[in-house]
Amino acid sequence: MGPRPRAPKRGEIYSIDPNPVVGREMRDRHYWIVLTPEAVNVHGVAVAVVISTVAAGARAAGLAVPVRGGGVTGVAICTHLRSFDLRSRLADDSARLAGTVDAATVDEIAARVASLFDPEPGA
Repeated sequence: MGPRPRAPKRGEIYSIDPNPVVGREMRDRHYWIVLTPEAVNVHGVAVAVVISTVAAGARAAGLAVPVRGGGVTGVAICTHLRSFDLRSRLADDSARLAGTVDAATVDEIAARVASLFDPEPGA
């Protein structure tokens, strides 16, 4: 058994199969963008949003952000949040690093996610 993989960094894109899932949860292998910083991720889990090419409802609601990074294109669906133990998934090959996105894109995704919980900040 080799050394434990490093903690994921904010803005990294991973290919992950989140199964098992139920209902309208995103199923099967997709790309996910890490939103939490490495300082949080070292504690075991990282919070990520899924990237998809099919997101008409999220786009219409303003809850999709265009993404391009590491050969991955699509939209981040801000309502599909999930936490992953990426270090364990990397160690057992159930996740693969696929690229990164720029900080401005991650900031926009994080702002839209935050708006789900606090639609009128400062009010």
